[in-house]
Amino acid sequence: MATTPLAPSTSSPPRRTSVDHWEMHPEAGEAVCCLTGAVRLHFRPTEPGGAEETVRLRAGSAVIVPRDRRHRVRLDAPSDLMSLTLRQGTRRERIEGQGEHAE
Repeated sequence: MATTPLAPSTSSPPRRTSVDHWEMHPEAGEAVCCLTGAVRLHFRPTEPGGAEETVRLRAGSAVIVPRDRRHRVRLDAPSDLMSLTLRQGTRRERIEGQGEHAE
Protein backbone atom coordinates (compact mmCIF):
# COMPACT_ATOMS: atom_id res chain seq x y z
CA MET A 1 0.00 0.00 0.00
CA ALA A 2 1.41 3.41 -0.98
CA THR A 3 1.43 6.25 1.49
CA THR A 4 1.14 9.98 0.85
CA PRO A 5 2.98 12.49 3.03
CA LEU A 6 0.69 14.87 4.88
CA ALA A 7 1.72 18.37 5.85
CA PRO A 8 0.63 19.14 9.39
CA SER A 9 1.35 22.64 10.58
CA THR A 10 0.77 24.70 13.67
CA SER A 11 0.84 28.45 14.04
CA SER A 12 0.37 31.17 16.57
CA PRO A 13 1.42 34.45 14.97
CA PRO A 14 2.03 36.79 17.91
CA ARG A 15 1.41 40.05 16.05
CA ARG A 16 -0.31 39.19 12.78
CA THR A 17 -4.05 38.92 13.10
CA SER A 18 -4.87 38.34 9.44
CA VAL A 19 -3.36 36.40 6.59
CA ASP A 20 -2.56 38.51 3.52
CA HIS A 21 -3.51 35.86 0.97
CA TRP A 22 -6.19 33.43 -0.11
CA GLU A 23 -5.04 29.81 -0.01
CA MET A 24 -6.34 26.80 -1.94
CA HIS A 25 -5.31 23.12 -1.90
CA PRO A 26 -6.08 21.20 -5.12
CA GLU A 27 -5.03 17.78 -3.83
CA ALA A 28 -7.22 17.50 -0.71
CA GLY A 29 -9.41 19.31 1.76
CA GLU A 30 -7.84 20.83 4.86
CA ALA A 31 -8.69 20.21 8.50
CA VAL A 32 -8.24 23.47 10.44
CA CYS A 33 -8.34 23.04 14.22
CA CYS A 34 -8.36 25.84 16.78
CA LEU A 35 -6.41 24.54 19.76
CA THR A 36 -6.49 27.76 21.81
CA GLY A 37 -7.93 31.22 21.26
CA ALA A 38 -10.46 32.16 18.60
CA VAL A 39 -10.25 32.62 14.83
CA ARG A 40 -12.42 33.32 11.83
CA LEU A 41 -11.97 31.29 8.69
CA HIS A 42 -13.15 33.21 5.61
CA PHE A 43 -14.17 31.44 2.42
CA ARG A 44 -13.88 33.31 -0.86
CA PRO A 45 -17.14 33.54 -2.82
CA THR A 46 -17.55 30.82 -5.42
CA GLU A 47 -19.71 33.03 -7.65
CA PRO A 48 -18.82 36.51 -8.95
CA GLY A 49 -20.48 39.11 -6.75
CA GLY A 50 -21.13 36.56 -4.01
CA ALA A 51 -20.48 37.17 -0.34
CA GLU A 52 -17.66 35.69 1.73
CA GLU A 53 -18.70 32.91 4.07
CA THR A 54 -17.22 33.01 7.58
CA VAL A 55 -16.83 30.23 10.14
CA ARG A 56 -15.85 31.13 13.71
CA LEU A 57 -13.67 28.66 15.55
CA ARG A 58 -13.06 28.67 19.29
CA ALA A 59 -10.65 26.48 21.24
CA GLY A 60 -11.45 22.83 20.68
CA SER A 61 -13.37 23.30 17.42
CA ALA A 62 -12.46 22.51 13.83
CA VAL A 63 -13.69 22.81 10.27
CA ILE A 64 -12.93 20.98 7.04
CA VAL A 65 -12.11 23.27 4.12
CA PRO A 66 -13.25 21.59 0.88
CA ARG A 67 -10.64 20.82 -1.76
CA ASP A 68 -10.16 23.71 -4.22
CA ARG A 69 -11.93 26.23 -1.93
CA ARG A 70 -10.04 29.49 -1.39
CA HIS A 71 -9.85 30.51 2.24
CA ARG A 72 -7.97 32.72 4.72
CA VAL A 73 -7.67 33.03 8.50
CA ARG A 74 -8.16 35.99 10.83
CA LEU A 75 -7.24 35.73 14.51
CA ASP A 76 -9.75 37.14 16.98
CA ALA A 77 -7.39 36.44 19.90
CA PRO A 78 -3.92 34.97 20.36
CA SER A 79 -4.43 31.46 19.02
CA ASP A 80 -2.78 28.14 18.33
CA LEU A 81 -3.98 26.45 15.16
CA MET A 82 -3.28 23.06 13.68
CA SER A 83 -4.00 22.32 10.04
CA LEU A 84 -3.64 19.13 8.10
CA THR A 85 -3.71 18.81 4.32
CA LEU A 86 -1.75 17.65 1.28
CA ARG A 87 0.31 20.74 0.46
CA GLN A 88 1.45 19.68 -3.02
CA GLY A 89 0.12 22.17 -5.56
CA THR A 90 -1.11 24.63 -2.91
CA ARG A 91 -1.94 27.99 -4.48
CA ARG A 92 -1.79 31.35 -2.72
CA GLU A 93 -3.19 34.59 -4.06
CA ARG A 94 -2.44 37.92 -2.41
CA ILE A 95 -5.60 39.64 -1.25
CA GLU A 96 -4.34 42.90 -2.71
CA GLY A 97 -4.46 41.20 -6.12
CA GLN A 98 -0.67 41.04 -6.52
CA GLY A 99 -0.63 37.62 -8.15
CA GLU A 100 -0.59 33.96 -7.33
CA HIS A 101 2.15 31.48 -6.53
CA ALA A 102 2.44 27.74 -5.97
CA GLU A 103 4.21 25.85 -3.19
